[in-house]
Amino acid sequence: MSVEVESAVMMKQMSLNDVDDDSSCGNHSEEGGMNFSDSDPKDSGVDCSGADINSEMPDEETSSSIMKTVEYYLSDANILKDPFLLKHVRRNKEGYVSLKLLASFRKVRSLSRNWKAVAYSIQKSTLLALNSDGTKVRRLQPLPDYDETTNSRSIIVSGFSCDKPSVDSISEMFAHCGDIALVRILRPGGSIPSDVKRFLAKNPDIQAKISALVEFEEHAAAQKALRVTT
Repeated sequence: MSVEVESAVMMKQMSLNDVDDDSSCGNHSEEGGMNFSDSDPKDSGVDCSGADINSEMPDEETSSSIMKTVEYYLSDANILKDPFLLKHVRRNKEGYVSLKLLASFRKVRSLSRNWKAVAYSIQKSTLLALNSDGTKVRRLQPLPDYDETTNSRSIIVSGFSCDKPSVDSISEMFAHCGDIALVRILRPGGSIPSDVKRFLAKNPDIQAKISALVEFEEHAAAQKALRVTT
């Protein structure tokens, strides 16, 4: 049995591991002027050949949403939990990832299917940088080290009184325990993320019931939450 995942970081709902396609990330060209072109035949994902960069750019609100979504996918909070995306970041010596690949991810695709619109939106990011061709993006900061304290700061919760618990309702439930770093709702039906499998032995209900992984900022907060749920 598998598990679908919904998650939120800093109380903002955002899905993890919504990867639908693969891509090859070759070396990027030297930094310089930006040219939104279909110049990299190795990239796969959303094919926007011939798209008009002037007529198909998103409005300001959509552009901001696209930027925040891509920033989330490449953020410290998500990147180490997403082996597929992490593989592509590490494949390129400077950490560049194909925009066509990112544009194929479900959360990005729901905002725009045009990878050039994604490139356009990322230009204003203070966390990401485009290559000179505008076809790839990378983090400005190095990849984070693996946080070995995550397990001790996290709990699994199941047996909710309502059929459709939300990130907000779960956050409210444990707000009195301490600051929450991440909430992930686990629903039977999708694949179990690799970082959630470590909780499976002690929490077999993950496979059969709607559950939630709640990660706190401090170990003491997680212990307090455990006392509340037992």
